[in-house]
Amino acid sequence: MNRITFAGLALIALAGLACSKADRPTTPPTEAELSDGDAEHKGEHGKHQHEHDFPASVTTFHDAMAPLWHAEAGETRQADTCAALQDMKTKAAAIGDADVPEKAADQAEAWTTAGTELGTKLEALAATCEGSTEEFDAAFHEVHEAFHALVALVGHERDQ
Repeated sequence: MNRITFAGLALIALAGLACSKADRPTTPPTEAELSDGDAEHKGEHGKHQHEHDFPASVTTFHDAMAPLWHAEAGETRQADTCAALQDMKTKAAAIGDADVPEKAADQAEAWTTAGTELGTKLEALAATCEGSTEEFDAAFHEVHEAFHALVALVGHERDQ
């Protein structure tokens, strides 16, 4: 894996945060938005599932997260997701441990940053497991967004 200087990584992280913050709404999603999940992405896992062209470690994480993300919002989804968090953290760490995928080779620093961000969002989600469903749903939404930021680097668009 390429060596990254601290200053270079910090610059990439700041640029990514600036861009991602500018594109995001400043208010958390509504309960209806959260319970519906991401409508565009949700269609991928409904009646017409299809295979993703993700690297193996990303597919493994996706396969753990997707059924939880697409479950009906509520206490059961929260309990099931919190019970699966250690497994998801381990699978997210495997993404970081793997080589940068060929499709993201020209964006190696961004890939590393996105993988780190996914882990950070999972840690934040873990902190909400004993809290309210509203806090949990907002934190799980952030994990989902971090995942999509990662897979965008290998050419996955939400409307595929």
